[in-house]
Amino acid sequence: MKIKGVPQGAFPFLKAVARSLMLMALLLCPLNTAALAEECIPLPPGTGADFEVTKPYCVAAGIYNYGFVNIHSGGKLIFADATIDFWAKSILVENRGSLLVGTPEKPIGTGNINNIVTFYLYGTDSKSGITCKLTNCGVPDKAWNNGGQDKVTMPTPDGTPEDKKVKDYFYKYENLPTYPADGKDIKDGD
Repeated sequence: MKIKGVPQGAFPFLKAVARSLMLMALLLCPLNTAALAEECIPLPPGTGADFEVTKPYCVAAGIYNYGFVNIHSGGKLIFADATIDFWAKSILVENRGSLLVGTPEKPIGTGNINNIVTFYLYGTDSKSGITCKLTNCGVPDKAWNNGGQDKVTMPTPDGTPEDKKVKDYFYKYENLPTYPADGKDIKDGD
C-alpha cells in the first residue's frame, strides 16, 4: 500500500503502533462498573478552585486539586478502580448528589490490588467552611429543623419499593469548630 508522504513498508508498523496505543489506553484508563453503567464527563485535574458537581463525572487515575466541592441535583463523582489522590478543602454531598468509590461487588483494588483512592482535606483555620448550594442542602424544612428528633425517610431513586426505603435520623449540617494551629486552649471533650 502506498500513501503519499509515508515511507515504503511503514504502514504495517504504523498500524501496529495504533493498535498498541489503543490497548494501552484501555489498560491505563479502567473505569469501575458504576462508571461504565452511565455516561459521564471526564473530571479535569482542577486548579484548586471551588467546584459544583451537578452532572455525572468520572474520576480516572491521577491527582485532582479542588477547593470546596458541592455535589447535588443529580451530580455524581464516580471514582475508577485506579490510584487517585483527590485534594479538596471540603466535600459536601447534598440532596440527590452521589460520591461513588467502588461498589460492594467490585471495591477499589479489584482490578489491581495496588489501586488506592485517597482523599486529602486541606485548608487554613477559618470561621467559614463549605456552605450548601441548595436551600437547606436540598433537605425539606421539617427534617432540617427537626434537630434529629424523629426519623426521616432518606431520598431514594424513583420506583424504590416502600420496604427498601431507609429511615434514619437527620442532623443539619453546620460548620465544625476550628482550633488554633498550635493546639493551645483545647480542653478535654473538644
